[in-house]
Amino acid sequence: SIEGKKAGSIGHAGCFSFYPTKTITTSEGGMLVTSDPELYRKAKSYRDRGIDLDADREQYVRIGTNNRMTEIAALMGRSQLRSLDGFLERRRQVAAAYDEQLAASDISACFAPVRVPANVTHACWRYIVSLDPRIDRTELRGMMFHDDIPIDWAYDPPLHLQPVFVSMYGMDRGMLPRSEDLLDHSICLPMHACLDLDDARFIVQRLIAHVRTLLERDSRSP
Repeated sequence: SIEGKKAGSIGHAGCFSFYPTKTITTSEGGMLVTSDPELYRKAKSYRDRGIDLDADREQYVRIGTNNRMTEIAALMGRSQLRSLDGFLERRRQVAAAYDEQLAASDISACFAPVRVPANVTHACWRYIVSLDPRIDRTELRGMMFHDDIPIDWAYDPPLHLQPVFVSMYGMDRGMLPRSEDLLDHSICLPMHACLDLDDARFIVQRLIAHVRTLLERDSRSP
């Protein structure tokens, strides 16, 4: 939310993903929300193969798709919805533990977590940290995996460098230098509603130790 106005209520429409990695899940699928009656009716028609919502028989007035969520999936989502506030609270607690540990480190300058403005309430779906450019994140990931701690990074390659858009539009590296630089040096720490806070602190401790090792090795290189 931004100043109390919740995601989904900003603009004409909002959308939510219920993929398995999301805050709540229906296994697959998502939801569109809108306060526009006409947009609602069109979306409802498109979802059901372009059906005519006013007809007394099965007929179609537009080209649509079959995107109807199953009843079982919807029940899963409604059940999880009851726990949403608790899920979000734990994620924020984990994010706060990460923030505190990173800020207290003697190499805190090597980490730049995403800062949440005071007027924003964050869902903490991902916990993203920008690393010192000297850190080889692929090597860091291997070191963390050795501790049974999975880290990854999102949107690699970035959208404009996906092969389909390179092929269709001739996109090339360097066209969006700021985005490319941010994505090249960011990692995502584990984040889910079942993560224990002691485990979160351990994750950061190992992250700091491994980054320190990489920095020391880099300083000894000719």
